[in-house]
Amino acid sequence: AIGGESVGTDVPDGGDDDIDSGMVEGERDGEGLRIMRLLLTTDVVRRLPVDARDTFTIEDGSIFCYAEISAPKDDSRTITLRFTHATGLTQSYALPVNQSPAWRTWSKLNLTRSMTGHWLCEIFNEDGVRLAHRAFDVVGSD
Repeated sequence: AIGGESVGTDVPDGGDDDIDSGMVEGERDGEGLRIMRLLLTTDVVRRLPVDARDTFTIEDGSIFCYAEISAPKDDSRTITLRFTHATGLTQSYALPVNQSPAWRTWSKLNLTRSMTGHWLCEIFNEDGVRLAHRAFDVVGSD
């Protein structure tokens, strides 16, 4: 599952003020595209992450990689959001990014029992340049 849309830079009332900001020092590509915020969450509600975590359990059912992107140019861009497991297993999504000071987009990884271990969520531009990444772990039930 994927989603994305342009929003203002202000967090609406009832927003995610108490959630780890997820701010990253993302690389800016040659066209000015920059990842401003990248975090992992158990859900996205009303275009906002409900929490910010770096450890998940199989029982969580899914993980969302949520990004806020600055795209200053008028043309539409495409990013690739990739989930990569320590074993090399990957799941990738091509996501559109339109001109905005704070374009929000996210992608969902559905968890199965075989998916425990160390993972990376990475964002790449059209040229394959990695702009930002976050590591996370998936553990089994207690």
